[in-house]
Amino acid sequence: MKIMNHLRFLSSALLLVGAAAQAAPWDTPDYYLCGNPVEGEWNYGRVPKGCDIDPWGDPQFAYENFGPLVFNDSLDRISERARYIDEMHSVIRESALYYLSQRKTPAEGEAEAWVHAMLAVAQQETFWSHYREAAEDARLKMIRGDSGHGHGMMQVDDRWHFDALENGAGWQIFANLSYAMDIYFTAWEDAASETCVNDGNWRERARSAYSMYNGGPSKGCRWTDPSDTWYRNDEAYIEKYDNQSWLDLMSNPDHVTALDIVCFVEASEGCSGVQAIDPDDLANWNGRVVRLESGESCIYDGSALDCVEKMEDFICLSLQHDVVAISTVYPSASVSDAISRSVQDRHQCWNAALDGLQQVGQSIRSVQGINLRETPGGTDTNVDTTVDGVYQVLDMVVRDQAELYRYYRVRVGDVEGYIYGGTAASAGEWAIAADHASLETVIVPQVGDTLTVLRADGIKIEDMPGGNEIGQVDAASEHLVDEVLVQGVDNHVYYKISAAGIIGYIYGGQLLGENTQAAWAEYKPKASSTGGSGSSGSGNSGSGSGSSTTEQPKKSGGGGGTIAWLLLMLAAASARRLQVLRSGEK
Repeated sequence: MKIMNHLRFLSSALLLVGAAAQAAPWDTPDYYLCGNPVEGEWNYGRVPKGCDIDPWGDPQFAYENFGPLVFNDSLDRISERARYIDEMHSVIRESALYYLSQRKTPAEGEAEAWVHAMLAVAQQETFWSHYREAAEDARLKMIRGDSGHGHGMMQVDDRWHFDALENGAGWQIFANLSYAMDIYFTAWEDAASETCVNDGNWRERARSAYSMYNGGPSKGCRWTDPSDTWYRNDEAYIEKYDNQSWLDLMSNPDHVTALDIVCFVEASEGCSGVQAIDPDDLANWNGRVVRLESGESCIYDGSALDCVEKMEDFICLSLQHDVVAISTVYPSASVSDAISRSVQDRHQCWNAALDGLQQVGQSIRSVQGINLRETPGGTDTNVDTTVDGVYQVLDMVVRDQAELYRYYRVRVGDVEGYIYGGTAASAGEWAIAADHASLETVIVPQVGDTLTVLRADGIKIEDMPGGNEIGQVDAASEHLVDEVLVQGVDNHVYYKISAAGIIGYIYGGQLLGENTQAAWAEYKPKASSTGGSGSSGSGNSGSGSGSSTTEQPKKSGGGGGTIAWLLLMLAAASARRLQVLRSGEK
C-alpha cells in the first residue's frame, strides 16, 4: 500500500488535541511562529485565530495548488462561504473515501459512516477552516487553535507532533488531512472492540474514535462518562455529527472538486506542477535555508556555509548576507559535512546584523506600559512595565525580516517575560536605550560594576570564555567587571576581571532555560557594604544549584536542545520570514 509513504513514520502518533496525563514532549510556547495574527468567528472558513502561513510553508505554493481551498475574506461572506463549503465538502469526502479504500476493505455501510465521522471531526476542530486570505493585510493565513498549538483544519498539536509540523503536516492541507486521518483511523479500528460500542453501530463507533482522537488511546469510552473533564468535547462532537449543519449551507451538494485528490493524498510528484528538488545538489542551496542534520541553519555562499545554532536567529544571517530565503533544503550529513562551515554566536550575529537592537545586559526604557508576556507575543502574564521604567535586557528576539519586530525579555518585579519593542520604524514608540545607572535592579553586572562570587567552591579564571584555566577566585570575593560577554543560545554570561594579577574570564551562569546566576555570581549594590543577597540575580539564594547549575560549560555556545530536523520532499517550507505574533497591543 503506497498511501502516505512520505508520512509513514506518523502511524505511531497517539494524540492531536486534548488533555493528556503526561507532559508534552515539546514545550512550545503559545502561538509559536504566529505572524500577523487575525481574528475571526466560529463559522466555516473563518474560525479564530489565523496566522501567516510563513514560515511553516510557502504561500505561493498554496495559492498555485490549493487556490479553491482558500477562504477569501475580502469577498461577500455569504456567497464565499457557500462556495467554500461546497469545495471543502468535496475535498474532505473524496480524501476520506480514498484514504479508507487504501487502508482496508470497508464493511457494508462503513465508507459512508467514515466520511460522516470525518466531516464532523473537521467541523468540531475548525469548522472546515484551513487557509484564509485576510482582508486586514491580504496575507495568506493558516488556522491556529488552542492558544496557537493546533495547526490547520484537523488541529495538529505542536506540543505532540512538532517534527510532523516541521515536515508539512500542518500547513499543507492534504498532508494535514492525511495525518489526522491516520490517527483517527487507528482510533476507529480500536473503537470496534470498546465495551461502549455495539457491533454495527457506526454512531457509537464514531463517538468512541473521537474520544480517543481527542484524548488518547485510553479514552475510548470517555463519551459515556459525564464526570470526565473533557466530556464536553464529546458532547460538542456528537452535536455536530447529528446536526450536519453543512448541509443547510451548501449551494451545490453534488459539487466535485477539480483538484486531483488521489495525487495529493498520495503526495505524488507532478500533481502540483512543482517538482521536488534534490537537497544534496549544492546548486539547489543558493537562496534557501540549508538545515543541517546537526541542527544548524545556514546560508550557502557558493563555497562555505555560514550558520546559526537556532532557526529562530536565521534572520540575522539573512540581514548580513542581504538574502531573503524562499524555502528550505535538508541535505544529508554526508554531503554537508564536506562543506566548510562556520557557526556564528547568536549575540555576535545580531550585533553585526541589526543597528538599534538592544543586546543582553543593556538597559531599555519603556516608553509606555507594555504587556509582559511569557513568550514573544505569547500568553499575557498580567504584569505590565511602567511608563519610563528602566529594565535590563535578558534576551532579545527578532521576527520578520521585512518589519523586524523586536521583543525583549525583562524582569518586572519577580516576573520575567517578553515585551514588544516595536519594528525598525516604530521602536522609539515602545522601548528605547537607557543608561545603566538608571536601573533600579541590576541582574547582569556591567562594566564598572562590582560582583560577588557566590559559588562555594569559587570559580575558575579562564584565558577566554570556555578556555584554559589560569587561576581561581574564592567564594564571597568581590571583583570589578572589566568586560561582559554573553554567548550561546541559553545566554551564558562571562565576566572579565583582574584578580591577584591574573586577568581572565569567570563564568556567571545562564539567563535562559533555568536561570543559574544564583549559583555563580551576583551584582553588589554600590550602596551596600554588606554584600548580602538583597540584590537581584540571587532570588534563589543559591538554592537549587544541582549539577545542572554548578557545572560550568566547557565552551560557549553549546547547542544542546537543538532538534534533528527531518527531510520531507513534499514540504516546501519557507523561511522567508520567521514571525511570531506581533504584540501590538499594550
